[in-house]
Amino acid sequence: MLQQANMGSLRVAPPQDTTIPLTRIEHIVGVIGWVLLLWAWGTLLNSTPNIVDAGILAATAIPALWFFWKQPAYGLIALMFFASGFLEPAFVDIRLPVGGGLEMRDIILLVMVGIVTLQRLILKSLPIPWWPVGPLLIVFYLFVLFSLFNALFFENVASNWALNDARILSFYLIFFVVAWSITTREALFTLIVGSFVVADITAMIVLIQQRLGAYNYLIPSMNDTSWQIWEASGAVRVVPPGIVFMYFMNLISIGLIFFTSKSLTRTLFLIGHSVFLTTALLFTFTRSAWVASGIALAVMAVALMITFRAYLFQFFILATATLMLVVGGLGLFVSEPSVENDAVEGLGERFVTIFTLEDTIETNSLQWRLFENQEAAQAIRKQPLTGVGLGNSYRDITVFQGESLGRWTENDISYQRIDVFTRYVHTSYYAMAVKMGIPALIVFLLFCAAALINGFILYARLPNIAAKGLVLAVAVGMIGLLQWSLLHSHLVLASSTSVIGLMFGLSASIYNIYIVQPEERSLDEYANE
Repeated sequence: MLQQANMGSLRVAPPQDTTIPLTRIEHIVGVIGWVLLLWAWGTLLNSTPNIVDAGILAATAIPALWFFWKQPAYGLIALMFFASGFLEPAFVDIRLPVGGGLEMRDIILLVMVGIVTLQRLILKSLPIPWWPVGPLLIVFYLFVLFSLFNALFFENVASNWALNDARILSFYLIFFVVAWSITTREALFTLIVGSFVVADITAMIVLIQQRLGAYNYLIPSMNDTSWQIWEASGAVRVVPPGIVFMYFMNLISIGLIFFTSKSLTRTLFLIGHSVFLTTALLFTFTRSAWVASGIALAVMAVALMITFRAYLFQFFILATATLMLVVGGLGLFVSEPSVENDAVEGLGERFVTIFTLEDTIETNSLQWRLFENQEAAQAIRKQPLTGVGLGNSYRDITVFQGESLGRWTENDISYQRIDVFTRYVHTSYYAMAVKMGIPALIVFLLFCAAALINGFILYARLPNIAAKGLVLAVAVGMIGLLQWSLLHSHLVLASSTSVIGLMFGLSASIYNIYIVQPEERSLDEYANE
C-alpha cells in the first residue's frame, strides 16, 4: 500500500466511476456540437466585413468569458481547434504596434490565462504545479525572457522576430498552466472528447484529400503554408499543422484500449478509432512520425506487459489483430482497395527508406539539414552561453543548393522571405541552443526528463482506470517526439509547443485530481471498485 510519511493511507479523490464515461452520448454530442459551432463562428467571421466582425466579437465576448470561466475545458478545446488549421490563421488578426498581430489562438489563450489567474487569486492560491516539473518549466521560461531581452537590447533583433520566437516558447508554460486548471473528472472527460474530435477532423481531412488529389483542396485554409500538400509516391502527402496533436491523440486512443471498463463494444470502438488515426498518420508520409510512433508503441508495450503480466497472450493477439486492421484499412482511402495499388506501394517504399540510411542521407532534404546543423554548431561555439538571441539569424545567405538564387523560396530572395531560412534550423536541439544557449537547452531537457520520470511514477501509482492509459500515452509519446525532433523543429514550433504544454498539463491535472486532492477513501479502496 502506498503511504504518506505519517504511515496513513494515501488519500485521493475517488472517481464517480472507474473509467472515463465514454457511454455519455449526450455529453459527447454536446462537445461535437461545440466544435462545429466554433467552425461556423470562425467561418462567419472569415466571410464578413470588418465592421460586422467587430459586432460579432462584441456580442459573443461576454458569453464566451462566462462560459470559459465555468467550463475551462471548452476553452482548451477552442484553443486546439484554432491551432489545427481548419480556418485561415489570421481570420481574426489584431495588429499591434510592437511585435505584429494576435491570432484567434493567442486571443483565447490570453483570455484563458487571465481566467485561471483570477480564479486562483480569488482562492488565494497560486501554487506551482507538479513538483519538480512545474518549477523546471518556470526556470526555462526565465531563460526565454533573458534571451528575449538579449535579442532586443544587445543583438538588435527586430522586435517582430524576437517576440514571435518568445511567443512560441511561452506556449510550453501557458498551455501547461491552463491545462492544469482542469480540476474535475468531468472537465477532463470533456477535454479528452473534444481533443479526439479535433484530431479526428484532422485525420478525416488527410484521408479525404487522397480522393481529391493534391491540387483540389478540401477546405480553403489548406492554401496556407501551415499545410503541406503534394503528390508523393502515387498518393497525396498531407502534413497538417496538427500532426503532432494527431500523433498524441492516437497514442491516447491506444492507451485507453487497455484501461477502460471491460466492454467489448467500447474496446472495439477504440481499436477502430486508433486504426483510423494511424491510417491518417501513415498518409502524411512523415517517416520521423512513423519512427516516433514505433518507439512510443514499443515503450508502451513494455509498460503494459509489466502491468498485465497475466495477460501477455491476449495482448499479443490484440496487437496482431490491430496491425492487420491497419494494413487492411489502407486500401479504403485510395483509388483501388488492393495492396498492389500505387499508394500502398508508395507507403511501403517510403517505409523501407527508414532502414536504408546510406541512400536517404544523400537526399537534398537531409543534406540541407546537415548543412543547417553545421552552421548552427559554428554559431553555438561562438556564443555558447547566451546564443544569438531569440529571432536572430545564425548564418548568412549562402550558395548551398542555390539558396542565394532563391531555389527554396520560389525565386524570391526579398527581405522577410529569405531571412526565414537564415533563422531556421530543422533540428530542434540545435535550434534551441543556437538561439538561447546551451544552458537553456540543458534546463529544457531536465524539464522533459522530470516530466517523463514523474509521468511514469504517476502511471505506476494510479489504479487501472482510463487516466492511467492517458498518462502512459503522454509519457511514451514524448519519448517518441524527442526522437522526431532530431529532424524537425517541433520543440520550437508553435503548433507543437502548444501540444507539448497541453499534454504535460494533462498529466499534471490527473496528478492533481487523483493524487493531491484529499478525500475519505484511499487509493487501494477505489482501485478495487
